[in-house]
Amino acid sequence: MTNNESIQLTGFRLIALLKLLFEKDLSKSELLELLNKKYNLSPSKETIKLDINTLINCGFEIKRGTKTNNYKYSLNKNFISLKLDKKEINFLNSIKNTVTELYNFEDILNLKSLFLKLPFENGEETFELINFKIFNFVNGDIINKLKNAVNKDKSVVILYNSPEKGEIEIEIDLDKITYRNEKLYVEGYSNIHNNYASFRTDKIIKILKFKDGNKKFKKFSKEKTRYIVTKNFYEQNPLEEFEKAVKFGKDEVELEATGIDDFFIVQRILTIGKDCIKIKRKEIKDKIINTLNETLKEYKCL
Repeated sequence: MTNNESIQLTGFRLIALLKLLFEKDLSKSELLELLNKKYNLSPSKETIKLDINTLINCGFEIKRGTKTNNYKYSLNKNFISLKLDKKEINFLNSIKNTVTELYNFEDILNLKSLFLKLPFENGEETFELINFKIFNFVNGDIINKLKNAVNKDKSVVILYNSPEKGEIEIEIDLDKITYRNEKLYVEGYSNIHNNYASFRTDKIIKILKFKDGNKKFKKFSKEKTRYIVTKNFYEQNPLEEFEKAVKFGKDEVELEATGIDDFFIVQRILTIGKDCIKIKRKEIKDKIINTLNETLKEYKCL
């Protein structure tokens, strides 16, 4: 582990400790158990002690109890303000960025919830710290309900604010919730598209009802798809989690997408645009042409 990775891990652990103590008083043993269960962290008891002292030195008022309450740590949640210097703010920002890059929406929402509880002094320095971009507009209650429904193989009917059609009802046979390109999506088989589709969670107005799912999305193949992009595009843009470079030429790079539905490959290639030189799978070519033709029909003035 590099020094930078060690610092980020320590920072993430401190944030996790703070989040747990915000919820209730906990003993050292209870903290160890919850850190492992919720965050997959396994620090020693001595590390917990050092972390608590670090939080105290940062200005948090944490007291250790007595034998009568099993020596539980107690966080004073009523302090008026928390003034951080630029170095400390940058440190917290680096933790936030690290958590965000892990693409775990639950950790991101937890961190957002924690940061909003902390009484930071107002100022430009702390604005970026509490700015979670797309997560500023995500309804946590809706996300929790969708997450539970995904785990129970349910379908959901939502009222959705579509950019093209306005407020519409959509039924989704739920597959998963994903975070990519700084946006949070719910994915599954859509009755509107008659295909696998992806919907931004910040566009969900409300959940209308849940139904038993039938997992229609499992009928769709997840074949490997190869396409060639310009070397300039490859060097200037990060790959998606489902992509990898498989062949390099002088001015071009061949990418392979795997383990993902055709819907997302089509969307990905459309975003690549003119930097996509060649698509090696005919089905994807046909779907892109169909998507473009359907989009053109929406513009009746043309």
